[in-house]
Amino acid sequence: RRILEICRPIEYLYGCAVAEINLGHVLLDGRQDREALEVLRSAERSIRRIGTLDSLPEALRLLAIALMRCGDPQGARRAATEAIELARRMANDTMVAAVEPVLTEAMTQVQSLSATTFADDSSTS
Repeated sequence: RRILEICRPIEYLYGCAVAEINLGHVLLDGRQDREALEVLRSAERSIRRIGTLDSLPEALRLLAIALMRCGDPQGARRAATEAIELARRMANDTMVAAVEPVLTEAMTQVQSLSATTFADDSSTS
């Protein structure tokens, strides 16, 4: 958080984004998922704004985890899919491997939600 206090006043967006990614990771480790979600969304916005995409796959991977934990598996699937696509374009096989289980979990949750919704719809017919 201290780094963010230094980076924001001087508008060092890349420094802020990297600090937010790190803070988001720490918050996820501490199971502070809602706070992590907001911090990681801010990191994603900053990275896209400055156009330095090298950190975006990691931000999206962590964002996908936060979204799943906060009950948005479809958002998690979108974030993880984009993270994998970017990592592949960057030839970052390590990041692809790190994101794949996140995407698998998100897809499982989406399918589970769809099956539950279908079962609920069938029972009300």
